[in-house]
Amino acid sequence: SPPKCTESASIARAAIHAFKGLAMPEQQPVLGRITAIKGARASVRLGEDAFKETAGAGKDDPSQARVGDLVRIKTPRSIVYGIVNTLAISSYGAGGAPQSGQMDIDLIGESPAPAVTPSSFQRGVSCVPALGAAVSPATRGDTEMIYAAPTKANVKIGTIHQTDGIAAHLLIDDLLNKHFAILGTTGSGKSCAATLILKSILDACSHGHVIMLDPHDEYKSAFGDRAESVGIDNLQGGVVVPEPST
Repeated sequence: SPPKCTESASIARAAIHAFKGLAMPEQQPVLGRITAIKGARASVRLGEDAFKETAGAGKDDPSQARVGDLVRIKTPRSIVYGIVNTLAISSYGAGGAPQSGQMDIDLIGESPAPAVTPSSFQRGVSCVPALGAAVSPATRGDTEMIYAAPTKANVKIGTIHQTDGIAAHLLIDDLLNKHFAILGTTGSGKSCAATLILKSILDACSHGHVIMLDPHDEYKSAFGDRAESVGIDNLQGGVVVPEPST
């Protein structure tokens, strides 16, 4: 039927777009090469490309490595992806310009090489990169594949920080079926993040209910008339005080 044809065409276009983003590693600069691997973490010796500065370079400029950036490493059977964890300069050249450095990356997953569908990314690494393997910045196609909207029930909570315009999703069932915590220093936005997540879930699940213990009464105004505030003043039946034990 026509709707299925339209859907197939959209999937095909997305697959081609992802393939274009994944299949051209030779166009990407080499940030460095792997010098050591321990478990799911790899150490990389940075080359000169990792310190290049270009006029008007923004956060999407692929010639510089930053903590939190996605990187790619090609193996014989897959493309492995990692997130930059630490960066350090090892030596300086003439004029004080950085000449070499060290980078640690956490390996997060892989996709078959070449990948032909946007959903080909999978968590975990089955083919570990070899020593000396080149590490390059991930392309936008890589990022779109890794953060593609999941097929299971999910909510959009914003966009990822690595690239503008790519949505960040949370799996509702996976999140609520487990214990989870939102961690951060004072003023970093923990309360705002909790409010955003809960509002997104309630928007998607209109019959859902959330019980929130709010000793500082900071969420009442955030949820407005969607919340029923229960306290000592309006708790029906009063407060039951247990008899002291003898």
